[in-house]
Amino acid sequence: MKYLIKLPAETISDIVLNSLHGIIIKSKSAASVIKLIVAVLLFNLFPNYLFAQDLSAGQVNCKANVLIETDNDSSIIFINHNFAGRGNAKEKLEAGTYIITAEDGSDKWNAKKFSDTLKIEDCADKEINFTFNSEIYLQTDPLDVYVYNNDTLVGHTPLFISPGLNSITLQKPGYKELNINLNQYDPDKIVKLDYTGKFNGKRFFEKDIFKILAGSIVVLGGATAYFKLKADDKFDQYEITGDNELLDQTRKLDLYSGITFTALQINFGLLLYYFLAE
Repeated sequence: MKYLIKLPAETISDIVLNSLHGIIIKSKSAASVIKLIVAVLLFNLFPNYLFAQDLSAGQVNCKANVLIETDNDSSIIFINHNFAGRGNAKEKLEAGTYIITAEDGSDKWNAKKFSDTLKIEDCADKEINFTFNSEIYLQTDPLDVYVYNNDTLVGHTPLFISPGLNSITLQKPGYKELNINLNQYDPDKIVKLDYTGKFNGKRFFEKDIFKILAGSIVVLGGATAYFKLKADDKFDQYEITGDNELLDQTRKLDLYSGITFTALQINFGLLLYYFLAE
């Protein structure tokens, strides 16, 4: 490959005139003088170019091999906002600064996205890796903090967060709500929530009403089963003996069983209501 080296016109003229002066002194050949005069005219007409010489392509305008890898085959890769490939991409880039972006190619509303800056100053190969599918271990102070993603409860801390989430919200009674961008989260650090001094009371699972309702469900469930079994036993005896008193007892036990079963359903409904209300 040939590259033209540009020199100022003044430099070119000085070189040619000095050469001409030396040759005229050493040689009286008219042909030589004429050739040099023509050369001077050409250099004055085209002063920007003196000569061309071969330069190695490895020394001028070389390109670096850039490999971009992800662990998500559906990810979309961009270089300076121009599409470069899916999953992985390999490009030859000249010296300069580039913005490398990798986006989750799924239809998720909160799809994960990475962005990095790549600076190329020589011809050395570069490699960039983006990881989409790694779990994040979330630690908080205090513990047992509610973790939400788009109003959906993910769990309580400490917690391993599944890949694919881009942001989460941390909540705990008595503490300030905190939003976290998982793309910028450092798993080696413990997230601290600011104490507000305002506490709305115990959680539902810690309240007496929960203990009463849970205990009542156990008692009422057992009572319902007991009365129903007794009623079935009395009815079997009635079918054998035909004693109407046994039939009356059967109906009475069925009534008790129905009452306890209704109370069981009410208790379960209240338990579910308080749980969802919190």
